[in-house]
Amino acid sequence: MRAKELSCVDYEQGLERFSGNEQLFEKFLKKLAAGDDGETAAELMANGDKEAAYAVIHTLKGTSGNLSINKLYAACCEFTKEYKAGNHNKLPFLLEIIDGEFKKAAEEISKLD
Repeated sequence: MRAKELSCVDYEQGLERFSGNEQLFEKFLKKLAAGDDGETAAELMANGDKEAAYAVIHTLKGTSGNLSINKLYAACCEFTKEYKAGNHNKLPFLLEIIDGEFKKAAEEISKLD
């Protein structure tokens, strides 16, 4: 499977950010998929470390945005918005969404050649 076949990625947008270098784009997609940021953030929240969870999600927001994994990016944006607004009661639910989107993307990306 090639990156242009991934449904979780806006291929044209992502490839443009990598100046048309598909090999480099796929390398960074695979690197993201090898992580576990969604689970890490959820564990941090469960342990009461909201600030560290926010930092993980903020980084994931930037990475998913640069890679054009737009559903994951949107979920991370919502989390950071609610965190900054002090709506921390919404964060566990948003983390579930982020973790789900991350896992879907990671599973699909893992099929890259």
